[in-house]
Amino acid sequence: MNKNTGRKLCCVIAGVLSLGMGGFHLFLPRIFNWSHAMRSAPDSIEWALLSLNVFWSVLILLTGALVVVLARRDWSEHAPGRLVLGALACYWLVHTLYLLVFPFPLPASLRWLGMAFVGFALVQALLHGWPALVRPHRNV
Repeated sequence: MNKNTGRKLCCVIAGVLSLGMGGFHLFLPRIFNWSHAMRSAPDSIEWALLSLNVFWSVLILLTGALVVVLARRDWSEHAPGRLVLGALACYWLVHTLYLLVFPFPLPASLRWLGMAFVGFALVQALLHGWPALVRPHRNV
């Protein structure tokens, strides 16, 4: 596998993972019955939580689709595409560090899930970062 094939594969995998994460997040409020849990909170807090979840989900869906398009159109080899990938790698790296410093509160029986969150974010950082940093292979 050459660098360009590896770059495309990383981008497609990262994009698909983001699409899955974004799609899943759209259903979190229903899956975990957030409305029931938020009954005692002010309406503005419930609205903020639900809207942030929707906005984040849409953002992750859009970036996932963008990364897949970058790979499929060979735009991940060019400076603007690499800049987008680098920015997303930085986002996921900060996400990883945040989860390490401020772990998601989970019951003891689900602590493994916290490490899965860290692992997912780290994998995303690597999948976006490697194509951003590796120079494209040019046929001469």
